[in-house]
Amino acid sequence: MLLELLSPERIAAIGLIITGLFGSWLTSRVRHLESEVADLKAQRKKDQGVIKVALRYIRDRISYSELLTGLLRQHAPHVEIPPEPVTPDELKDDV
Repeated sequence: MLLELLSPERIAAIGLIITGLFGSWLTSRVRHLESEVADLKAQRKKDQGVIKVALRYIRDRISYSELLTGLLRQHAPHVEIPPEPVTPDELKDDV
C-alpha cells in the first residue's frame, strides 16, 4: 500500500501540483510588487517637483532677507521694501 502511494507517477503529479501552485503565487506576488514600484516611481516624480519648487522658494526667501538686511543697514527709509515672495500652492501644506 505504501508503495502505491509513492509510485513515480503520483510523486510526479504531486510535484506538478506544487510547482503550479508556487508558480501561481509567485506570478501574483510579482504583479503586486510591479504595481508598488510603479506607485513609488509616480510618487518620486511628484516629490521631485515639490523639492524643485521648495528650492526656488527658499532661494527667493534668502534673496528677500538679504535685501531687507541691506536696506536696514543703510537706514534708508525712503527706499521701498519689495513685497515678500508668495508661498507656492505646492508648498502650503508642507511649509
